[in-house]
This record gives sequence, C-alpha cells and structure tokens, in this order.
Amino acid sequence: MTRERTMHGLGCALLALYVTGASAGVAPAPEVAPPMPILDAVGSAYEAAKHLPADQRPAALDQVELSLAKVLRDNPDADDRMAARFLTARLLFDRGEFARAADAFRVAARSAGSGSGLQDDGEFAAIEAMEASGDDVRAAKEWKEWEKRNGKSSLLPHARLAQAWNALRRGEAQAALTMLDGLVRTEPWMASQPSYTLARATASYVLGKPADALAALGPKPEGVRAAYLKGLCLEAQGSLLKAAAAYQEAAEREANSPLRDQALYAKANAFLKGKD
Repeated sequence: MTRERTMHGLGCALLALYVTGASAGVAPAPEVAPPMPILDAVGSAYEAAKHLPADQRPAALDQVELSLAKVLRDNPDADDRMAARFLTARLLFDRGEFARAADAFRVAARSAGSGSGLQDDGEFAAIEAMEASGDDVRAAKEWKEWEKRNGKSSLLPHARLAQAWNALRRGEAQAALTMLDGLVRTEPWMASQPSYTLARATASYVLGKPADALAALGPKPEGVRAAYLKGLCLEAQGSLLKAAAAYQEAAEREANSPLRDQALYAKANAFLKGKD
C-alpha cells in the first residue's frame, strides 16, 4: 500500500502563518491595489505552477525555486526567510526530489527553532521525505528519535501511525498491529481515521487474516486503496465474483489513480480464476 503523504501543516499554508505582510512605505493611491508581498507572490506562483500541464510544470517550478532562492539571498526578514525555506522543501518534495527535500526540511526546522512550534513539523516532514525516497530502515530509527524530542507535539499520534506504516512496508505486520493497538489506547479518536483503518486492515491481510481485514475496513471502505484491499481480502476468501466487483469499484473511484490499471487486471484475473 502506498504511503500517506500529509505533510502536516506545511506547504503554501505556511505563507499565511509566517509572512509578516507588506513592507512599510508610501500608501498607494486609493484606486491601486496594495503591492503583494514578494513571498505571497512566490507562493501564488507555486500554486499556479502545480496546476499547469505536465510539459509546462517543470520550468515553472524551476522559476519558483529561483524566486525562493532570491528571497533567501536578499530578504532580511527572519520570518520570510524561514517561510521560504519551508516552501523550498515542500517544492522539492512535490517535485519528487525526496533526498534534497529531507535535507531542506531539516534546515527549515533548525531555522524555526525550538520555541517556534514549527521545529517538530519540519523534522516530521524530513522523515516523511526520507521514507518517500525509499529509506524506511533509517526512517524507522528517525521516528523513534523524533518521538523522544517531541513527546508533547500535536503530531505525536500521526508519527506513531507513520511508524506503523513504516513497519508494514518493512514486512513487520505483527509489530505494526501492536503499534496500532497502542495508538488507539492512548488516542481513541485515531480509530476513525481512514489511514488508521487502512493500516489495520493491511496488517491483518498480510498476517493471513482476510476476515479481520474486512471487519476493519467496514461495509463501505473509504478510498481507492481500501476498495482494492477489499478485493484482495475477498479473493483470499474465495469470493471471486465479489472480489471482481470490489476491484471494479476501486478502478472507478479515481480515473488517474496508479491502482486503476492494476485493479482492472485483478478484476479480469478474478473472473478467470472463477471460470466466468
């Protein structure tokens, strides 16, 4: 199962939190809109670039990165510079440059400082980027260190859920299930979160307990991956026609999902196995 990528509290929302506003100066004439702060403008350009056609997006993102570098080079305001560091890291993550993004998030976290309430966010995002690069083994150690440093962070439940997913990807399904049990004992509200539900169902399926996995998913699984997992569980139980229907549902949920083609293949294969 693909990992969730929430980037808690980061991204362009940073601008609203950290940018101090336009520099003081002569007020514009009433009919002229006040100038947009440069970091707001860069954030707007970043959001626009993400929605461009695929062939135009790389060049636009490169320009945004250059603009952020200019902010870091020329802007003396500490808050603006910190926001630019976070936004640069987010841009690198979205562009798939995960190793660079991890380093950039660490730099941003250090610039935020322990009293800002943002250091834990940056360190959290750095570990997510490390996982996205495929380095789950090192990330598992980093999560433990993060928890020691940030035991009172509001992100702690999400970090523990991330550790369970990490264990799943490393093939430690029973350890993941134990982590999930401990998580809902301390944070019962997490049991209603789709990522928790999916993690629990995945662990049960990997452990050869499709009935437990289906019970965790519930009658109406939420999301493409949950629908696909339902199909896997039904197929494991021998309910091939029901499995085919679940695969079809997964394929129809999102036309651009990377699971769509695999779900259609699994559907055809279920029909073949059922000699239908």
